[in-house]
Amino acid sequence: MSVNYWRFSWRAANYGGGSLLLAYLVWFIITAFVLAVAEYAIGKIGRGGPLHGSHNFVERYKRFVAFAGMWMACS
Repeated sequence: MSVNYWRFSWRAANYGGGSLLLAYLVWFIITAFVLAVAEYAIGKIGRGGPLHGSHNFVERYKRFVAFAGMWMACS
């Protein structure tokens, strides 16, 4: 079966994929909002620009960063 990206919207509409696209769009918007808030919060806590904010955050919360790193490595 060949992949035709131009026909995707037509097939999604005809075969009930509109609900999938709606659910994906809602998920995408919620995820983008959560990540934007997290980025803002880390920048505010880090008290620095884009280059120094994350470094200041790590220096301030070494235990949390070590725990988060181990959690991500084990999962």
